[in-house]
Amino acid sequence: MRKSKDIYYISDGTGIVANNLGKALICQFPEINFNEEKVAVHGFEIGK
Repeated sequence: MRKSKDIYYISDGTGIVANNLGKALICQFPEINFNEEKVAVHGFEIGK
């Protein structure tokens, strides 16, 4: 039985960098099935 994990890519833009980094990380675990979801966050500022 294969394990399954949910992965969320959270980005304030297109998500290309987050997606590429995530793919590079999850390819290290071929025995796990990943369910990927992209989430765009707009208008968020830290410290306000």
